[in-house]
Amino acid sequence: MKKFSCPEPTLISTPMKRFLLEMIAEELVRPGSFENKRNRLEMYCRAERINFLVLESDLRLFFGMFEDYLRNLDPLIYRFLKLQAACCFVGESDFDSLPVPKPFAGSLPFDLACLSTFGSGIVGGHLIGL
Repeated sequence: MKKFSCPEPTLISTPMKRFLLEMIAEELVRPGSFENKRNRLEMYCRAERINFLVLESDLRLFFGMFEDYLRNLDPLIYRFLKLQAACCFVGESDFDSLPVPKPFAGSLPFDLACLSTFGSGIVGGHLIGL
């Protein structure tokens, strides 16, 4: 079984990291701007021997998740956004600098949302005790 892992943010050069963070931040504020910078990103990837197609796919997934997240500011999607950002060479401290609003304050944290006082619920897609 393949273990899920993302590349280390330190594996890319500082100029590429700076470009990537600026590009992501701009796309989050103005959706559609990614297409204008796609060629430049591809040149960075080629120079640093990074698989551009994989990074592009990871970025598109991140942007799609961000759109979903903006609809309800769900803390669970926020956690997945952070994980997906790591696959795009964005470390946790860099993620905090992106224009991503914090989860909705009225929602339960993921850990509490999974608990049930009745001993039933959904775990890993399976119904338990219902």
